[in-house]
Amino acid sequence: MWHMAEKIRVLQLQNRFSPAATNLGEQIIQALPPDIYEVSSVFLKGKPDHNEEQAGHQVFFDFASKQLKGWHRWL
Repeated sequence: MWHMAEKIRVLQLQNRFSPAATNLGEQIIQALPPDIYEVSSVFLKGKPDHNEEQAGHQVFFDFASKQLKGWHRWL
């Protein structure tokens, strides 16, 4: 049973990090009330510059395209 104290976890999976493409994902994160939702974003390729602002919890795998070969079947 769901209790108000528990947050709903959301996993946002993105193919690659780029400031322009990531903007929509950040808007979605900001639209979700942080007292209800805990959002984690995972980026398979790329990573930000050190001085870029990040929204929510983010993980950057920074895989090369070769490492992701065949993943399109599962995503």
